[in-house]
Amino acid sequence: MTTSVAFVDVNFNYTSSQPILCNVSMEVPANGYVCVVGKSGSGKTTLLRLVAGLETPVSGEVRLHTANGHQPSVQMVFQDYSRSLLPWLTVGANVALALSREILSPNRRQDRVAEMLTAVGLSGLEDRFPRELSGGMQQRVALARALASKPSVLLLDEPFGALDTPTKLDLQEEMLRLKGLMGFTVMHVTHDLDEACFLADSIIVTNMGRTTETIENTLAHPRRRLESRESPDFLHLRRRLFEKLGYV
Repeated sequence: MTTSVAFVDVNFNYTSSQPILCNVSMEVPANGYVCVVGKSGSGKTTLLRLVAGLETPVSGEVRLHTANGHQPSVQMVFQDYSRSLLPWLTVGANVALALSREILSPNRRQDRVAEMLTAVGLSGLEDRFPRELSGGMQQRVALARALASKPSVLLLDEPFGALDTPTKLDLQEEMLRLKGLMGFTVMHVTHDLDEACFLADSIIVTNMGRTTETIENTLAHPRRRLESRESPDFLHLRRRLFEKLGYV
């Protein structure tokens, strides 16, 4: 079950004098991986919050459409993993929080938690506490919790921004593997243009509260951390993004 996301003439602001989003219209296709890039204050995170239902447009509409009329399921992963995990709960209990609304037997709940931790490379760490894990491992726990409810839409707000480079590269490859395995739609906000070029099927460029362009990514799959970044398609797309954002 996959879900598409559409923004239709969306306007949003926190105060009347400071518009955040202006007449935004765009679509994230079902089972697509879309990255959103832009300078700070251009409304990137607000787009995610609108999809998650944490904010409501002043005007316009955000539409989530799932085939066969199923109810869409949305989960969000934030950049600050240290605040998103409850330190007094074990890793397993943190992941199980995502299942609180599902009617599952204790054994099935335990199996789902173990399945998700295995998927993110943390098998056997259910009884650890977050403080006993590295930053990268904590972010994997946050990702496992988001995936435990089997969402149709996964929202990522700079999830790897605070991690060291080797861990970030590992998790980028992990995201592509998990998406291929579980088949959800991804909307990913990032300041890292290399990350956007590596992960996305298409990249949305924002500027001053507007989505200025959607750029398709022709980089071939499967993607590898070194080979893909050395390819002409990657380098061309990266340069194009630098030019669009005025970084050159």
